[in-house]
Amino acid sequence: MGKETLDTPVKARSKSISAIWFVPLIALIAAGWLGYRAWQQTGPTIELHFSNASGIVAGKTEIRFKDVKIGLVTDIKIDEALYLVKVKAEIDPVAASHISSNSRFWVVQPRVTLSGISGLNTLLSGVYIQVDPGDSGPFQNSFRGLDEPPSVISTDKGTSYQLAAETLGSLDIGSPVYYRQIQIGEVSGYNLADDGESVNVRIFIDAPHDQQVKSNSRFWNISGFGMELNAQGLKANMTSLASLIAGGIAFDTPDDPSAQSAVADQQFNLFKDKQAVAEQVYTIKYPYLMNFTGSVRGLEIGAPVEYRGIKVGEVEQIRFVRQKDFIQVLVNLEPQRLSMDNSVTREELDGGLKRIIEEGMRAQLKTGNLITGALFIDLVSQEDAPDGTLILGGSYPEIPTVEGQFEQLSRQLNVVIDKVNSFPLESIGDQLVATLSDVRTIAAELKQQRLAAKVGSTLDNLEGASGKLEGTLKAANKAMAQATETLKSVDSTVAPDSELRYQVLRLIDQLTKASNAYRELAEELNRNPNALLFGKEKR
Repeated sequence: MGKETLDTPVKARSKSISAIWFVPLIALIAAGWLGYRAWQQTGPTIELHFSNASGIVAGKTEIRFKDVKIGLVTDIKIDEALYLVKVKAEIDPVAASHISSNSRFWVVQPRVTLSGISGLNTLLSGVYIQVDPGDSGPFQNSFRGLDEPPSVISTDKGTSYQLAAETLGSLDIGSPVYYRQIQIGEVSGYNLADDGESVNVRIFIDAPHDQQVKSNSRFWNISGFGMELNAQGLKANMTSLASLIAGGIAFDTPDDPSAQSAVADQQFNLFKDKQAVAEQVYTIKYPYLMNFTGSVRGLEIGAPVEYRGIKVGEVEQIRFVRQKDFIQVLVNLEPQRLSMDNSVTREELDGGLKRIIEEGMRAQLKTGNLITGALFIDLVSQEDAPDGTLILGGSYPEIPTVEGQFEQLSRQLNVVIDKVNSFPLESIGDQLVATLSDVRTIAAELKQQRLAAKVGSTLDNLEGASGKLEGTLKAANKAMAQATETLKSVDSTVAPDSELRYQVLRLIDQLTKASNAYRELAEELNRNPNALLFGKEKR
């Protein structure tokens, strides 16, 4: 056999791609798609800074808005300065579009405050972080968490306003705001003014009640319990038990058709009480001086100045002037209390005061409260007042004064005491003793004379009585004789053979028989009670 010759193999390239390569390609595409979907579904990471991480747990504590989960805490660390706690959280991408620089975050946990109890649901579910998205704005991923939950969030409907107060009083965040004793808002915050002279209080009025706030509305503090003891007496104020505990603000709006609705963040004054609101309507005040020479103990700043029982001003300042040895009192007179004419000028008021002062009007200290000894200034009219007028030319016009009631009483008592001391009591006493001695002597003589006269009169009476006694004895003898005849007649009437005796004996016999018959009847009824119906039984 011959040898077979083998052909040399020839390598050929395939012009088609093997199906096996589609497997990793599909896996790569699926992984990319899943990664894209995971990236798309994963929201941004934000960083929250809190003063402490009480109750916050990584991987468990949620971030919520209206009780809906929109994020989850992923990490908790302390910051470099050991001052704050850094909490990282992932936010849902849908909710992330609403997170901005205006957003606020705070931890919801059980809280007990004067305004109420909140966060009790966290006792079972654990604490969570609440977010208030706020107004739209640029995205921000770092926030300083609030230590206290805000009382007003961006979704609440209403209007905020600013109040300027001298002091905060009992107000706090969450303190109620009342209109006609109905709560329609609350205090949302407060801070000290930049100049340190007042306190700025922010309030939020719920819609639609914010329409009640006008440009001329007046706000006052009703916090706690107020008590004032002054010249008018004791005055106590308390609006409600809630305001006593948590404080509060009330307001009203005077009837004025021209008043416009208040704009957001408009500023109002916060008065200390409703009385201060009433006082602020008197905008015209003119100062005057009064000089008193006596003691002003009991007169205080704010004490009223009255004219015919109407308050026309109040004391502004009290000071001692050593050079002239008197007490200088500066008062503010308010002409609007007598007339609501807002155009009263200083010259017009001076002219009116000058006229009535020349007619006898003077300023006098009077006691307004006997218990406390509080004084007030009364503008009184005195017909016998010395000539005087309104003194002009100094720093302030000066109104002339007269002695106070206490000073007048003291002076009158001193006059009376002087008169009593000058009365000659010793000489009058000596004369009275001598007079009494003479009267005693005369009385003794008169007594002796009257005794002699009485003895003679008694003897005359005895003689007359003796004559009357003889007549009485004769009458007695006659009466004895008549009594003897009467006894004889009685004796004949009751004699043994008299008719009266016979009739009496007969009556006694009949009564005895009747008594025996009644006894027999009673015995028969005891034996036979039916005898009254059926008669006596036969024997």
